[in-house]
Amino acid sequence: MIKILIVDDMVILRECLKLVIGQNTELEVVGCAGDGREAIDLCLKLKPDVILMDLNMPVFSGHDAIMEIKKLEPSTKILVLSVEDDEKNIATAFKNGADGYVSKDIVPEELFAVIKKAFAGERYIQEFAFYIKREWIASTICIGTEQKFSVELTERQKEVLDLVVQGMTNEEIGDTIGMSAGRARNIVAELISKFMVKNRTQLAVMAATTQMSPERK
Repeated sequence: MIKILIVDDMVILRECLKLVIGQNTELEVVGCAGDGREAIDLCLKLKPDVILMDLNMPVFSGHDAIMEIKKLEPSTKILVLSVEDDEKNIATAFKNGADGYVSKDIVPEELFAVIKKAFAGERYIQEFAFYIKREWIASTICIGTEQKFSVELTERQKEVLDLVVQGMTNEEIGDTIGMSAGRARNIVAELISKFMVKNRTQLAVMAATTQMSPERK
């Protein structure tokens, strides 16, 4: 059972989320908080696995709460659930330690899936937030002035990533570097997970625009 803490200053939204999440037998809402300070207190007391965090709240904002919780309970996963879809909020949330960012209009089935992904250690950006400006992506999950991703890749992963950017299929990748199509598919899946995108198209776009691919070093 995945333990969840809901943090939002709107009572009706907290209660609705609690009812929706209660439909899933693998998830359990262990508490609700109305601001960031209360979220920190309940996190220390209830030890949730995943926190659903709003950003704009009185007393103590979601951004501040994310940063503080990650200092005190670094293993706790935090998913931002917000109506704010601007670049600065998205980038700041991830810089402060958020593990995912989704819109409040997310459908229940997708929310359940994202919670489970976060619990499993995967980072997630919902589709609406993917095409944010390159400089904000760089400031969030890249290092240095050259805008290269800080995620470490093996030489084989770098080779495969370069070929994905070129538009090759798994079969073509396998033929090019001498591996089976199945092995190529597995490496592409690893890259998709590492770079927090949903499919190989997004992987190729992000690689091409943020100097992730080896040929852009």
